[in-house]
Amino acid sequence: MPTIAFHRSHFRAAPNGRHLITGSGTPFFWLADSADALVRRLDRAGTDLYLRTRAAQRFTIIQTAAFGGSDALRHPNAYGLAPFEDGDPTRPNEGYFAHLDHVVLRANALGLAVAIQPIGAGFALRGFSLTAVTAYTTFLAQRYRDQAVMWVVGSGDGAEGQEQRALWTTMGTVLRSETRARQMIAYLPAVVPTYGAPWSQAQPWMDLALHRSGLSSEPWSSIATGYATEPTRPLLDGDPGREDQPAPGGERDGRLSAHQERMVAYWSVFAGACGHTYANHSVCSFHGGTSVDEQTRNAWQDALHDPAAEQMHYLRQLLESRPYHCRIPDQSLVAQAPTDPARHQRATRGDDDDFGGDRGSYAFIYTPVQQPVTVDLTRLTGSLVEAAWFDPRTGRSIWLGQFPVRGLRTFTPPGGDDWVLVLDDSARNYQPVGHAADRSMSY
Repeated sequence: MPTIAFHRSHFRAAPNGRHLITGSGTPFFWLADSADALVRRLDRAGTDLYLRTRAAQRFTIIQTAAFGGSDALRHPNAYGLAPFEDGDPTRPNEGYFAHLDHVVLRANALGLAVAIQPIGAGFALRGFSLTAVTAYTTFLAQRYRDQAVMWVVGSGDGAEGQEQRALWTTMGTVLRSETRARQMIAYLPAVVPTYGAPWSQAQPWMDLALHRSGLSSEPWSSIATGYATEPTRPLLDGDPGREDQPAPGGERDGRLSAHQERMVAYWSVFAGACGHTYANHSVCSFHGGTSVDEQTRNAWQDALHDPAAEQMHYLRQLLESRPYHCRIPDQSLVAQAPTDPARHQRATRGDDDDFGGDRGSYAFIYTPVQQPVTVDLTRLTGSLVEAAWFDPRTGRSIWLGQFPVRGLRTFTPPGGDDWVLVLDDSARNYQPVGHAADRSMSY
């Protein structure tokens, strides 16, 4: 297949093993959209609409499956083409994979990388022997190894026993060899939610640890555990609850709201994740909207613009506004932390004290609701700190003023749901996050 120029080309872990960078060393924030059924559900016109929209919303990755679903080996795409000849995984259908070529090339042309699951959800390796996995994985790796592609090993479906792990290990090992170790390989575990570090974190073929929070009430906990696990790997929540998904406690007519999507994203990233995968219930399955059922109620074309999809890039904007590679999680910033998980406050800061101390030139503290945030300012460098509230809904900042770096100080956000308290060493002269800070308000 033809190769196109792509300014991010290939990706790798930063030297500290915590973040992602491009081949040229530029920071790269994983902001993915989960589009599991993209390849098998949409034609080229639909694909172009979807990709153009997500590129405009400043996503950086499209996370999709090469094939999946029930009867996956024979399930046709929008053009009536099955992925394999006669359901034989050692005989890929060229016409089917030509459509995947279009998805990858079009995404890359729009500045989007593609994270490909060779085998999607709903299949769980039925019909795949070690020989078949080797042949199929070799075919994929050789086809896409020169594109802006990452790989997601694991279907996130079914058991995770020794037999499945042997097959995933074979897939990961083949990908590592056939891509000449130039493309990152992630692993998506079967268990939802993921507790602690996935089995794959110690595998030599694995570069990136994906966790699955699902509908967990404490989605930060697995990330925090994985962050503390050796060997060090970049990690993130690769399968959270989906916007507009029916769920207990759903704030939007019994479904997950934009507010709940933001909570999971900010909690996870501030706990140490190198990015986040967003998911929308209608978009992930590319529901056509011709019928309304208890699970999926909106056409995917309309759901593309659901609130959280339009707001996710503000998280990327926030992280990229400050020194990137030195950011670490630090809960010691939060004094008098709430014990209720729904009110959990999560903190991250720079680890860039010029004098070698355990302090940072900036800090972000996320609160999911309007409540006081009490901060230990001695965790920051300098003698004065500038404070502002960052609004995850709009990307705007409200400037609060300058305060001496001394002891504890409590800040109370204005009205609304969630906020991020931004604290900067005044001597660093950092620019306001997002839109110009509104200095007409103070607290």
